[in-house]
Amino acid sequence: MQKTARVVVDLSQVQFIDSAGCGVLLQFHKRLQEEGRWAGGLLHLAAGAGPVRAGGFSAALDIYPSRQAAVKALQA
Repeated sequence: MQKTARVVVDLSQVQFIDSAGCGVLLQFHKRLQEEGRWAGGLLHLAAGAGPVRAGGFSAALDIYPSRQAAVKALQA
């Protein structure tokens, strides 16, 4: 039985994220879902109310108000 990668990236202290940073997160999300040993992986972001939450990620990624909430969602 192959385990699925489950990753939480805590961005709650990030004050600014540019398009390059957004692109890296989206590419990582795509790789987790599609490639080899990580296929079916999950990426959750902990972003509080910062710029990541306001940056339009919610359509593509799961965003939570805290690291604890993101971890809890992955364990469900």
